Amino acid sequence: HITATRLRRASILKPELVKHRLMSEQNPSKRPRIKGFSVSDHYAAPQRGTAAESEAVALYTSVSPLKASSPYHAFSKSPATALFGKPRLWPGAEGSATTARLLWNQTHLFVCWELEGSAAKPIEASQVHASCLSALQGGSVRPEQRSILLDERVECFLWQPTDQSMKPEIPSAGQTYFAFEINYAGKALTNRAKFNGHFDFDWNSDEAYAVWTCEMPVGWGASSSPVPSAVSGLTPPHKRIVIAEFKWHAMDIDVGKELRIGLHRAQHAATLGSMASSAMKQEEVDRLLDSMIWTSWIDPGDDEVNFHRAALFGKLLLKPSGADIDCSCRAARIMRSRDLEVVASPTPSLDECPPGSVLVRARYASLCGSDLPYFRDMASKAPSCYWDRDGFCGHEVVGMIIASKSDRFKEGDPVMSLPSSYFKAHAGSKQEWYDEAVHGVLLKDFPVRGGFSQIYTSHELYTYKVKECVPRILAAQGLGTVLRMARRLGPVLGKTVVVLGQGQNGLLATRLMSQFCAKHI
Repeated sequence: HITATRLRRASILKPELVKHRLMSEQNPSKRPRIKGFSVSDHYAAPQRGTAAESEAVALYTSVSPLKASSPYHAFSKSPATALFGKPRLWPGAEGSATTARLLWNQTHLFVCWELEGSAAKPIEASQVHASCLSALQGGSVRPEQRSILLDERVECFLWQPTDQSMKPEIPSAGQTYFAFEINYAGKALTNRAKFNGHFDFDWNSDEAYAVWTCEMPVGWGASSSPVPSAVSGLTPPHKRIVIAEFKWHAMDIDVGKELRIGLHRAQHAATLGSMASSAMKQEEVDRLLDSMIWTSWIDPGDDEVNFHRAALFGKLLLKPSGADIDCSCRAARIMRSRDLEVVASPTPSLDECPPGSVLVRARYASLCGSDLPYFRDMASKAPSCYWDRDGFCGHEVVGMIIASKSDRFKEGDPVMSLPSSYFKAHAGSKQEWYDEAVHGVLLKDFPVRGGFSQIYTSHELYTYKVKECVPRILAAQGLGTVLRMARRLGPVLGKTVVVLGQGQNGLLATRLMSQFCAKHI
Protein backbone atom coordinates (compact mmCIF):
# COMPACT_ATOMS: atom_id res chain seq x y z
CA HIS A 1 0.00 0.00 0.00
CA ILE A 2 1.83 3.10 -1.20
CA THR A 3 -0.92 5.70 -1.61
CA ALA A 4 0.50 7.51 1.42
CA THR A 5 4.06 7.46 0.12
CA ARG A 6 5.70 10.78 0.69
CA LEU A 7 8.96 12.47 -0.10
CA ARG A 8 9.42 14.96 2.67
CA ARG A 9 11.25 17.37 0.39
CA ALA A 10 7.93 18.03 -1.37
CA SER A 11 6.56 19.68 1.78
CA ILE A 12 9.49 21.88 2.78
CA LEU A 13 8.63 25.44 3.76
CA LYS A 14 12.23 26.28 4.63
CA PRO A 15 15.11 23.81 4.38
CA GLU A 16 16.36 24.58 7.86
CA LEU A 17 13.00 23.58 9.34
CA VAL A 18 13.31 19.90 8.52
CA LYS A 19 16.72 19.15 10.03
CA HIS A 20 14.98 16.78 12.38
CA ARG A 21 14.79 14.24 9.59
CA LEU A 22 16.30 11.11 11.04
CA MET A 23 18.20 9.78 8.06
CA SER A 24 20.06 11.79 5.43
CA GLU A 25 20.01 10.37 1.94
CA GLN A 26 22.60 12.84 0.75
CA ASN A 27 25.26 12.33 3.43
CA PRO A 28 25.48 8.81 4.93
CA SER A 29 28.22 9.94 7.31
CA LYS A 30 25.71 12.13 9.13
CA ARG A 31 23.34 9.33 10.00
CA PRO A 32 22.85 9.23 13.76
CA ARG A 33 25.10 7.23 15.98
CA ILE A 34 23.65 5.59 19.03
CA LYS A 35 25.50 7.71 21.55
CA GLY A 36 25.78 6.30 25.02
CA PHE A 37 24.18 3.05 23.85
CA SER A 38 26.71 0.33 24.54
CA VAL A 39 26.39 -3.34 23.85
CA SER A 40 26.64 -3.96 27.59
CA ASP A 41 23.00 -2.86 27.81
CA HIS A 42 22.06 -5.92 25.78
CA TYR A 43 24.73 -8.55 25.91
CA ALA A 44 27.36 -9.49 28.45
CA ALA A 45 29.66 -12.21 27.21
CA PRO A 46 31.30 -14.36 29.87
CA GLN A 47 35.04 -13.87 30.26
CA ARG A 48 37.42 -16.31 28.60
CA GLY A 49 39.05 -18.77 30.95
CA THR A 50 41.05 -21.97 30.84
CA ALA A 51 39.55 -25.23 29.61
CA ALA A 52 38.76 -26.28 33.19
CA GLU A 53 36.88 -23.01 33.74
CA SER A 54 34.98 -22.96 30.41
CA GLU A 55 31.58 -24.44 29.69
CA ALA A 56 29.52 -24.16 26.50
CA VAL A 57 25.78 -24.70 26.91
CA ALA A 58 23.68 -26.24 24.13
CA LEU A 59 19.87 -26.05 24.35
CA TYR A 60 17.63 -28.78 23.02
CA THR A 61 15.83 -28.33 19.69
CA SER A 62 13.33 -30.69 18.12
CA VAL A 63 14.25 -29.77 14.54
CA SER A 64 17.43 -28.88 12.70
CA PRO A 65 18.05 -25.12 12.38
CA LEU A 66 19.15 -25.78 8.81
CA LYS A 67 15.53 -26.61 8.01
CA ALA A 68 14.20 -23.37 9.52
CA SER A 69 13.10 -20.41 7.39
CA SER A 70 15.90 -18.49 9.09
CA PRO A 71 18.57 -20.82 10.49
CA TYR A 72 20.08 -17.87 12.37
CA HIS A 73 16.88 -17.14 14.29
CA ALA A 74 16.67 -20.72 15.50
CA PHE A 75 19.53 -19.95 17.92
CA SER A 76 17.82 -16.90 19.45
CA LYS A 77 17.35 -18.49 22.89
CA SER A 78 20.80 -20.05 23.09
CA PRO A 79 23.38 -18.44 25.39
CA ALA A 80 26.54 -17.24 23.65
CA THR A 81 30.00 -18.47 24.51
CA ALA A 82 32.71 -16.24 25.85
CA LEU A 83 33.82 -13.62 23.35
CA PHE A 84 36.55 -15.16 21.20
CA GLY A 85 40.00 -13.64 21.48
CA LYS A 86 43.64 -14.28 20.81
CA PRO A 87 45.14 -16.09 23.81
CA ARG A 88 47.06 -13.37 25.63
CA LEU A 89 50.46 -15.05 25.34
CA TRP A 90 50.12 -15.93 21.67
CA PRO A 91 51.86 -13.69 19.11
CA GLY A 92 50.16 -11.63 16.45
CA ALA A 93 47.32 -9.17 16.13
CA GLU A 94 43.95 -9.28 17.86
CA GLY A 95 41.07 -10.85 15.99
CA SER A 96 37.59 -9.51 15.27
CA ALA A 97 34.68 -10.07 17.63
CA THR A 98 33.25 -13.59 17.48
CA THR A 99 30.88 -15.72 19.52
CA ALA A 100 29.21 -19.08 19.08
CA ARG A 101 25.84 -20.45 20.17
CA LEU A 102 24.82 -24.10 20.31
CA LEU A 103 21.78 -26.37 19.99
CA TRP A 104 21.50 -30.15 20.11
CA ASN A 105 19.17 -33.10 19.79
CA GLN A 106 19.57 -36.86 19.89
CA THR A 107 21.08 -36.99 16.40
CA HIS A 108 23.08 -33.77 15.95
CA LEU A 109 25.00 -30.91 17.50
CA PHE A 110 24.38 -27.48 15.92
CA VAL A 111 26.84 -24.58 16.18
CA CYS A 112 26.22 -20.98 15.06
CA TRP A 113 29.25 -18.71 14.78
CA GLU A 114 28.65 -14.93 14.60
CA LEU A 115 31.66 -13.26 13.01
CA GLU A 116 32.38 -9.56 12.84
CA GLY A 117 35.15 -8.00 10.79
CA SER A 118 36.01 -8.66 7.18
CA ALA A 119 35.19 -12.07 5.75
CA ALA A 120 37.57 -13.02 2.94
CA LYS A 121 36.37 -15.21 0.11
CA PRO A 122 37.81 -18.73 0.06
CA ILE A 123 40.96 -19.26 -1.96
CA GLU A 124 40.47 -21.53 -4.93
CA ALA A 125 42.92 -24.35 -5.54
CA SER A 126 43.66 -22.84 -8.96
CA GLN A 127 44.99 -19.69 -7.24
CA VAL A 128 47.81 -21.60 -5.53
CA HIS A 129 50.75 -23.34 -7.15
CA ALA A 130 50.11 -27.11 -7.15
CA SER A 131 53.39 -27.92 -5.41
CA CYS A 132 52.50 -25.54 -2.55
CA LEU A 133 49.13 -27.17 -2.04
CA SER A 134 50.48 -30.69 -2.06
CA ALA A 135 53.07 -29.76 0.57
CA LEU A 136 50.49 -28.55 3.11
CA GLN A 137 50.34 -30.86 6.14
CA GLY A 138 52.93 -33.05 4.46
CA GLY A 139 50.52 -33.94 1.68
CA SER A 140 48.25 -35.88 4.05
CA VAL A 141 45.18 -33.71 3.36
CA ARG A 142 42.72 -34.81 0.70
CA PRO A 143 43.34 -32.76 -2.49
CA GLU A 144 39.87 -31.22 -2.55
CA GLN A 145 40.33 -29.93 1.02
CA ARG A 146 43.89 -28.58 0.89
CA SER A 147 43.10 -24.96 -0.01
CA ILE A 148 40.94 -24.67 3.14
CA LEU A 149 44.17 -24.52 5.16
CA LEU A 150 44.77 -21.10 3.58
CA ASP A 151 41.24 -19.79 4.10
CA GLU A 152 39.63 -17.75 6.82
CA ARG A 153 37.47 -20.23 8.68
CA VAL A 154 35.73 -21.35 11.83
CA GLU A 155 36.61 -24.55 13.65
CA CYS A 156 34.78 -27.03 15.85
CA PHE A 157 36.67 -29.79 17.65
CA LEU A 158 34.73 -32.53 19.49
CA TRP A 159 36.14 -35.02 22.02
CA GLN A 160 34.55 -37.62 24.26
CA PRO A 161 37.14 -38.39 26.95
CA THR A 162 37.76 -41.99 27.95
CA ASP A 163 39.21 -43.43 31.13
CA GLN A 164 42.26 -44.88 29.44
CA SER A 165 45.30 -43.13 28.01
CA MET A 166 48.41 -44.33 26.24
CA LYS A 167 50.50 -42.18 28.59
CA PRO A 168 49.39 -41.85 32.24
CA GLU A 169 51.36 -38.61 32.60
CA ILE A 170 49.33 -37.15 29.66
CA PRO A 171 45.67 -38.08 30.40
CA SER A 172 44.46 -37.30 26.88
CA ALA A 173 47.30 -38.96 24.95
CA GLY A 174 46.12 -41.32 22.24
CA GLN A 175 42.45 -40.42 22.68
CA THR A 176 40.43 -39.63 19.56
CA TYR A 177 38.84 -36.28 18.75
CA PHE A 178 37.22 -34.89 15.61
CA ALA A 179 38.11 -31.57 13.97
CA PHE A 180 36.00 -29.65 11.46
CA GLU A 181 37.55 -26.53 9.88
CA ILE A 182 34.91 -24.73 7.79
CA ASN A 183 35.51 -21.90 5.33
CA TYR A 184 32.95 -19.24 4.46
CA ALA A 185 31.70 -21.18 1.45
CA GLY A 186 30.65 -24.02 3.76
CA LYS A 187 33.44 -26.36 2.69
CA ALA A 188 35.15 -28.26 5.51
CA LEU A 189 38.55 -29.78 6.21
CA THR A 190 37.77 -32.81 8.38
CA ASN A 191 40.15 -34.68 10.64
CA ARG A 192 39.80 -37.72 12.90
CA ALA A 193 42.84 -37.25 15.07
CA LYS A 194 44.55 -38.51 18.21
CA PHE A 195 46.09 -36.29 20.85
CA ASN A 196 49.89 -36.43 20.55
CA GLY A 197 49.43 -38.71 17.60
CA HIS A 198 48.15 -39.25 14.07
CA PHE A 199 45.95 -36.94 11.94
CA ASP A 200 43.52 -38.88 9.75
CA PHE A 201 42.18 -36.64 6.98
CA ASP A 202 40.85 -39.60 4.99
CA TRP A 203 38.08 -40.76 7.32
CA ASN A 204 34.64 -40.86 5.71
CA SER A 205 33.20 -37.57 6.93
CA ASP A 206 30.81 -36.81 4.06
CA GLU A 207 27.73 -37.71 6.14
CA ALA A 208 29.09 -36.26 9.38
CA TYR A 209 28.32 -32.59 8.83
CA ALA A 210 26.32 -29.99 6.87
CA VAL A 211 26.80 -26.22 6.70
CA TRP A 212 24.71 -23.06 6.11
CA THR A 213 26.48 -19.73 5.76
CA CYS A 214 25.31 -16.19 5.03
CA GLU A 215 26.34 -12.56 5.47
CA MET A 216 23.58 -10.50 7.02
CA PRO A 217 22.85 -7.30 8.96
CA VAL A 218 21.61 -7.90 12.49
CA GLY A 219 19.90 -5.58 14.92
CA TRP A 220 19.56 -5.02 18.64
CA GLY A 221 17.55 -7.35 20.84
CA ALA A 222 18.92 -9.84 23.32
CA SER A 223 16.46 -12.53 22.30
CA SER A 224 17.00 -12.32 18.57
CA SER A 225 20.57 -11.18 18.20
CA PRO A 226 23.16 -11.37 20.95
CA VAL A 227 25.88 -8.96 19.93
CA PRO A 228 29.48 -10.12 20.15
CA SER A 229 31.43 -6.92 20.16
CA ALA A 230 31.61 -4.22 22.80
CA VAL A 231 31.51 -1.55 20.10
CA SER A 232 29.68 1.51 21.38
CA GLY A 233 28.07 4.02 19.07
CA LEU A 234 26.75 2.10 16.09
CA THR A 235 24.26 -0.67 15.80
CA PRO A 236 25.93 -4.01 14.95
CA PRO A 237 27.57 -4.33 11.54
CA HIS A 238 27.05 -7.00 8.95
CA LYS A 239 28.14 -10.36 10.25
CA ARG A 240 29.21 -13.54 8.60
CA ILE A 241 27.00 -16.27 10.05
CA VAL A 242 28.20 -19.87 9.80
CA ILE A 243 25.94 -22.65 11.05
CA ALA A 244 27.06 -26.27 11.05
CA GLU A 245 25.41 -29.48 12.14
CA PHE A 246 27.49 -32.47 13.26
CA LYS A 247 26.10 -36.00 13.42
CA TRP A 248 26.82 -37.75 16.73
CA HIS A 249 26.62 -41.23 15.21
CA ALA A 250 29.28 -40.51 12.59
CA MET A 251 31.72 -39.82 15.43
CA ASP A 252 30.55 -42.65 17.72
CA ILE A 253 29.65 -40.07 20.37
CA ASP A 254 27.32 -41.00 23.22
CA VAL A 255 25.34 -37.90 24.29
CA GLY A 256 24.85 -39.43 27.73
CA LYS A 257 28.54 -39.21 28.57
CA GLU A 258 31.02 -36.38 29.13
CA LEU A 259 31.76 -34.18 26.12
CA ARG A 260 34.42 -31.56 25.39
CA ILE A 261 34.43 -28.96 22.63
CA GLY A 262 36.91 -26.58 21.01
CA LEU A 263 35.58 -23.52 19.14
CA HIS A 264 37.97 -21.34 17.16
CA ARG A 265 38.38 -18.87 14.32
CA ALA A 266 41.18 -18.23 11.82
CA GLN A 267 41.50 -14.79 10.17
CA HIS A 268 43.88 -13.30 7.67
CA ALA A 269 45.99 -10.54 9.16
CA ALA A 270 45.22 -8.25 6.20
CA THR A 271 42.79 -8.14 3.31
CA LEU A 272 44.19 -10.18 0.45
CA GLY A 273 42.62 -8.02 -2.22
CA SER A 274 42.36 -9.32 -5.73
CA MET A 275 44.51 -12.36 -6.33
CA ALA A 276 47.29 -12.04 -8.83
CA SER A 277 46.87 -13.71 -12.20
CA SER A 278 49.71 -16.08 -11.40
CA ALA A 279 49.29 -18.76 -8.74
CA MET A 280 50.54 -18.15 -5.20
CA LYS A 281 54.04 -19.47 -4.65
CA GLN A 282 55.63 -20.89 -1.52
CA GLU A 283 56.85 -17.53 -0.22
CA GLU A 284 53.34 -16.06 -0.40
CA VAL A 285 51.79 -19.15 1.16
CA ASP A 286 54.28 -19.06 4.04
CA ARG A 287 53.66 -15.36 4.62
CA LEU A 288 49.91 -15.92 4.70
CA LEU A 289 50.13 -18.80 7.16
CA ASP A 290 52.68 -17.08 9.41
CA SER A 291 50.47 -14.01 9.78
CA MET A 292 47.20 -15.87 10.43
CA ILE A 293 45.25 -14.63 13.48
CA TRP A 294 43.99 -17.43 15.74
CA THR A 295 41.19 -16.80 18.24
CA SER A 296 39.26 -19.06 20.60
CA TRP A 297 36.67 -18.99 23.39
CA ILE A 298 39.35 -20.43 25.71
CA ASP A 299 42.67 -18.98 26.84
CA PRO A 300 45.06 -21.81 27.79
CA GLY A 301 47.39 -19.37 29.56
CA ASP A 302 50.51 -20.38 27.63
CA ASP A 303 52.32 -19.45 24.41
CA GLU A 304 51.91 -22.75 22.52
CA VAL A 305 50.02 -21.88 19.33
CA ASN A 306 48.17 -25.15 18.89
CA PHE A 307 44.45 -25.92 19.01
CA HIS A 308 45.04 -29.69 18.81
CA ARG A 309 45.46 -30.32 22.53
CA ALA A 310 43.24 -30.90 25.52
CA ALA A 311 43.98 -27.45 26.96
CA LEU A 312 41.76 -25.91 24.24
CA PHE A 313 38.72 -28.11 24.91
CA GLY A 314 36.07 -26.80 27.31
CA LYS A 315 33.09 -28.66 28.71
CA LEU A 316 30.03 -29.13 26.50
CA LEU A 317 26.81 -29.20 28.53
CA LEU A 318 23.70 -30.52 26.77
CA LYS A 319 20.67 -28.93 28.40
CA PRO A 320 17.29 -30.66 28.11
CA SER A 321 15.46 -27.30 28.06
CA GLY A 322 13.95 -26.40 24.72
CA ALA A 323 15.07 -23.67 22.34
CA ASP A 324 12.18 -24.01 19.89
CA ILE A 325 10.61 -20.68 18.97
CA ASP A 326 7.31 -19.57 17.46
CA CYS A 327 7.94 -18.41 13.89
CA SER A 328 4.31 -17.92 12.90
CA CYS A 329 4.75 -14.17 12.31
CA ARG A 330 5.25 -13.13 8.69
CA ALA A 331 7.63 -10.25 8.05
CA ALA A 332 9.64 -8.63 5.28
CA ARG A 333 13.36 -9.34 5.45
CA ILE A 334 15.85 -7.52 3.24
CA MET A 335 18.30 -10.05 1.82
CA ARG A 336 20.33 -7.77 -0.42
CA SER A 337 19.80 -4.64 -2.52
CA ARG A 338 16.36 -4.66 -4.18
CA ASP A 339 15.55 -8.06 -2.68
CA LEU A 340 12.88 -7.99 0.02
CA GLU A 341 11.31 -11.32 0.95
CA VAL A 342 8.37 -12.15 3.18
CA VAL A 343 9.46 -14.93 5.54
CA ALA A 344 8.35 -16.75 8.68
CA SER A 345 9.75 -14.69 11.54
CA PRO A 346 9.99 -15.22 15.32
CA THR A 347 6.92 -13.81 17.02
CA PRO A 348 8.04 -11.12 19.49
CA SER A 349 6.94 -11.37 23.11
CA LEU A 350 6.21 -8.69 25.70
CA ASP A 351 8.09 -10.79 28.24
CA GLU A 352 11.28 -9.49 26.63
CA CYS A 353 10.23 -5.82 26.75
CA PRO A 354 10.46 -3.12 29.44
CA PRO A 355 7.46 -1.48 31.18
CA GLY A 356 5.29 0.68 28.93
CA SER A 357 5.77 -1.59 25.92
CA VAL A 358 3.00 -2.73 23.61
CA LEU A 359 2.63 -5.47 21.03
CA VAL A 360 0.89 -4.36 17.84
CA ARG A 361 -0.68 -6.38 15.05
CA ALA A 362 -0.13 -4.28 11.93
CA ARG A 363 -3.16 -3.62 9.71
CA TYR A 364 -1.79 -1.08 7.22
CA ALA A 365 1.73 0.12 6.47
CA SER A 366 2.94 2.63 3.93
CA LEU A 367 6.27 3.26 2.27
CA CYS A 368 8.19 6.40 3.14
CA GLY A 369 10.49 8.05 0.65
CA SER A 370 13.28 7.66 3.20
CA ASP A 371 12.93 3.85 2.97
CA LEU A 372 13.75 3.66 -0.71
CA PRO A 373 17.49 4.48 -0.76
CA TYR A 374 18.20 1.70 1.72
CA PHE A 375 16.26 -0.77 -0.39
CA ARG A 376 17.83 0.26 -3.69
CA ASP A 377 21.48 0.26 -2.68
CA MET A 378 22.12 -1.68 0.49
CA ALA A 379 25.86 -1.93 -0.14
CA SER A 380 26.53 1.82 -0.01
CA LYS A 381 24.66 2.39 3.25
CA ALA A 382 26.17 2.00 6.69
CA PRO A 383 25.16 -1.33 8.29
CA SER A 384 23.75 0.70 11.17
CA CYS A 385 20.97 1.83 8.84
CA TYR A 386 19.52 -1.68 8.86
CA TRP A 387 18.14 -1.69 12.36
CA ASP A 388 16.90 -5.24 12.20
CA ARG A 389 16.52 -8.11 9.83
CA ASP A 390 12.74 -8.44 10.02
CA GLY A 391 10.20 -5.75 9.26
CA PHE A 392 12.93 -3.86 7.35
CA CYS A 393 12.70 -0.13 8.17
CA GLY A 394 8.95 0.33 7.82
CA HIS A 395 7.77 2.97 10.29
CA GLU A 396 4.38 4.27 9.11
CA VAL A 397 1.96 1.73 10.53
CA VAL A 398 -1.50 1.53 12.04
CA GLY A 399 -2.82 -1.53 13.81
CA MET A 400 -4.39 -3.05 16.90
CA ILE A 401 -2.89 -3.57 20.36
CA ILE A 402 -2.76 -7.32 21.08
CA ALA A 403 -0.80 -7.14 24.37
CA SER A 404 0.21 -4.29 26.63
CA LYS A 405 2.48 -3.39 29.55
CA SER A 406 1.09 0.15 29.51
CA ASP A 407 -1.66 1.70 31.64
CA ARG A 408 -2.59 3.93 28.69
CA PHE A 409 -3.34 1.18 26.18
CA LYS A 410 -5.27 -2.05 26.36
CA GLU A 411 -5.81 -5.03 24.08
CA GLY A 412 -8.02 -4.10 21.13
CA ASP A 413 -7.08 -0.39 20.98
CA PRO A 414 -6.62 0.91 17.40
CA VAL A 415 -3.34 2.81 17.28
CA MET A 416 -0.77 4.51 15.13
CA SER A 417 2.38 3.10 16.71
CA LEU A 418 5.98 3.54 15.62
CA PRO A 419 7.93 0.25 15.68
CA SER A 420 10.92 -0.39 17.91
CA SER A 421 13.31 -0.40 14.94
CA TYR A 422 12.46 3.28 14.40
CA PHE A 423 12.59 4.61 17.92
CA LYS A 424 15.78 2.71 18.73
CA ALA A 425 17.54 4.92 16.22
CA HIS A 426 15.41 8.00 16.89
CA ALA A 427 15.89 7.97 20.67
CA GLY A 428 19.46 6.79 20.30
CA SER A 429 20.36 9.93 18.34
CA LYS A 430 19.57 11.92 21.54
CA GLN A 431 18.40 15.11 19.89
CA GLU A 432 17.45 18.25 21.76
CA TRP A 433 14.12 16.79 22.93
CA TYR A 434 15.74 13.73 24.53
CA ASP A 435 15.25 13.40 28.30
CA GLU A 436 17.07 10.44 29.85
CA ALA A 437 14.50 10.10 32.64
CA VAL A 438 11.67 9.86 30.11
CA HIS A 439 13.21 8.33 27.01
CA GLY A 440 15.97 6.14 28.49
CA VAL A 441 13.56 3.18 28.62
CA LEU A 442 13.52 3.14 24.82
CA LEU A 443 17.17 2.07 24.75
CA LYS A 444 16.58 -1.00 26.86
CA ASP A 445 16.13 -4.53 25.52
CA PHE A 446 13.46 -5.07 22.88
CA PRO A 447 12.96 -7.82 20.32
CA VAL A 448 13.42 -5.24 17.59
CA ARG A 449 11.06 -5.25 14.61
CA GLY A 450 10.30 -2.92 11.75
CA GLY A 451 6.80 -1.98 10.66
CA PHE A 452 6.67 -4.40 7.73
CA SER A 453 5.88 -7.24 10.11
CA GLN A 454 2.55 -8.78 11.07
CA ILE A 455 3.38 -8.25 14.75
CA TYR A 456 5.89 -5.74 16.07
CA THR A 457 7.02 -4.20 19.35
CA SER A 458 6.51 -0.57 20.32
CA HIS A 459 6.23 1.65 23.40
CA GLU A 460 3.58 3.97 24.82
CA LEU A 461 5.84 6.97 24.17
CA TYR A 462 5.57 6.30 20.43
CA THR A 463 1.96 5.09 20.32
CA TYR A 464 -1.18 7.15 19.66
CA LYS A 465 -4.82 6.09 19.77
CA VAL A 466 -6.88 6.52 16.62
CA LYS A 467 -10.62 6.10 16.06
CA GLU A 468 -10.21 3.25 13.58
CA CYS A 469 -7.59 1.44 11.55
CA VAL A 470 -8.08 2.60 7.98
CA PRO A 471 -5.45 3.39 5.33
CA ARG A 472 -6.01 7.16 5.40
CA ILE A 473 -4.91 7.25 9.04
CA LEU A 474 -1.38 6.61 7.74
CA ALA A 475 -1.28 10.29 6.75
CA ALA A 476 -1.24 11.11 10.46
CA GLN A 477 2.51 10.63 10.63
CA GLY A 478 3.00 13.03 7.74
CA LEU A 479 0.80 15.49 9.62
CA GLY A 480 3.00 15.02 12.68
CA THR A 481 6.03 15.98 10.61
CA VAL A 482 4.29 19.13 9.36
CA LEU A 483 3.04 20.04 12.86
CA ARG A 484 6.54 19.82 14.25
CA MET A 485 7.80 22.04 11.46
CA ALA A 486 5.01 24.52 12.17
CA ARG A 487 5.97 24.70 15.85
CA ARG A 488 9.51 25.62 14.83
CA LEU A 489 8.24 28.14 12.31
CA GLY A 490 6.39 30.17 14.94
CA PRO A 491 3.32 32.45 14.46
CA VAL A 492 2.39 33.21 10.83
CA LEU A 493 -0.60 35.49 11.61
CA GLY A 494 -0.76 38.17 8.90
CA LYS A 495 2.37 36.89 7.10
CA THR A 496 3.01 35.55 3.62
CA VAL A 497 4.03 31.88 3.52
CA VAL A 498 5.43 30.00 0.53
CA VAL A 499 4.87 26.24 0.35
CA LEU A 500 7.17 24.54 -2.16
CA GLY A 501 5.47 21.41 -3.51
CA GLN A 502 1.93 20.09 -3.24
CA GLY A 503 2.44 16.45 -2.47
CA GLN A 504 0.86 14.88 0.59
CA ASN A 505 2.83 16.97 3.08
CA GLY A 506 2.62 20.08 0.91
CA LEU A 507 -1.18 19.87 0.93
CA LEU A 508 -1.17 19.34 4.70
CA ALA A 509 1.13 22.35 5.15
CA THR A 510 -1.07 24.57 2.95
CA ARG A 511 -4.20 23.73 4.95
CA LEU A 512 -2.32 24.17 8.24
CA MET A 513 -0.99 27.62 7.28
CA SER A 514 -4.54 28.63 6.39
CA GLN A 515 -5.80 27.53 9.78
CA PHE A 516 -2.92 29.42 11.39
CA CYS A 517 -4.27 32.60 9.71
CA ALA A 518 -1.45 33.36 7.29
CA LYS A 519 -2.38 36.40 5.15
CA HIS A 520 -1.13 35.00 1.85
CA ILE A 521 -0.16 31.40 0.98
